[in-house]
Amino acid sequence: MKSLTIRAALFAVLLTTAACRAVTTPFPAPDVEGMAPVPYTAAQIRENHPDGTETEMARSKDGVVYERSHTLFTDVTPEKVKLVITRTDADGAPLGDPAEYTATWAELRSHAFFPAESTDLGHARVRVAAGTYDCWTYAVHADEGSNTVRTFYFAVDEPGPPVLLVTESDGVEVDRLEMTIDGRRG
Repeated sequence: MKSLTIRAALFAVLLTTAACRAVTTPFPAPDVEGMAPVPYTAAQIRENHPDGTETEMARSKDGVVYERSHTLFTDVTPEKVKLVITRTDADGAPLGDPAEYTATWAELRSHAFFPAESTDLGHARVRVAAGTYDCWTYAVHADEGSNTVRTFYFAVDEPGPPVLLVTESDGVEVDRLEMTIDGRRG
């Protein structure tokens, strides 16, 4: 009987530990002074974006999509990547020529640097056009005196850009950027 009690206690500890991991960021402390913990390392982002990876984001207001942004990851090396970004309107008509950027993986990671004092961390499960994701949430409050909050949803199992970004002002959603194609998901 004592053995069963010990096993039950160990099982409870394992469940609690697993649950705690699911609602925290992967880093127990920020690795950049003054910044909130970053969801991924540069190496994790690189590993999740092999040459040819494609993503698409749709920007909407009041539930109506008005712009799409398609990103192709190409010329991937251990140090850097070329991003080819094509913007279109909701119907697919081009909004200018495709833009090409070369960035290091560390630079891409730095896009998730948010000031610790104005960022609330959390966890949520979200459904977007590209699928359903368990996410770490970063609610970033704008400057003092502003009631604007931008909440970034980073997929726990898919290192890279957020799958959802919601901007609210005075508690009302004013802009939504949602992943519609996720080429990272095989």
